Amino acid sequence: SFVFVDDSPVEIEQMKLLLPQVATVHLPALAGESAFWEALEHAWCLDTPRGLLTKEDAKRSDLYEQERQRQELRQSSKDITLQDFFDSLNVEVDMHQMSTEEIPRVAQLASRTNQFNTTTERRSEDEIAAWPSLESG
Repeated sequence: SFVFVDDSPVEIEQMKLLLPQVATVHLPALAGESAFWEALEHAWCLDTPRGLLTKEDAKRSDLYEQERQRQELRQSSKDITLQDFFDSLNVEVDMHQMSTEEIPRVAQLASRTNQFNTTTERRSEDEIAAWPSLESG
């Protein structure tokens, strides 16, 4: 594995474009040591596995390739509408109640500040497993 760490958004974007299979971590420029360590703490690519990897972890290189293809499609589709672009991705969404097998992945996503968790609250696998919605089936 290779992780590219930089404080320049331009350098980060260049790495994503040229080598999408490389994980990137954008560090805040001149924000101080605590911000530096916080950024590293929330970088999924630096996570220490707590047991087995999730299915998504195992598919990470495939996901990078899919993202590269999406970016290529986006770049080659400058003359189509945003809706046409979304339609061309053929994304399928499966919404369902979380199962016990999905707890490790939910805990992994909830441990970071991103589109899945914009709060500062973090939940362990044990805390997630104790949620009433799981107990009731």
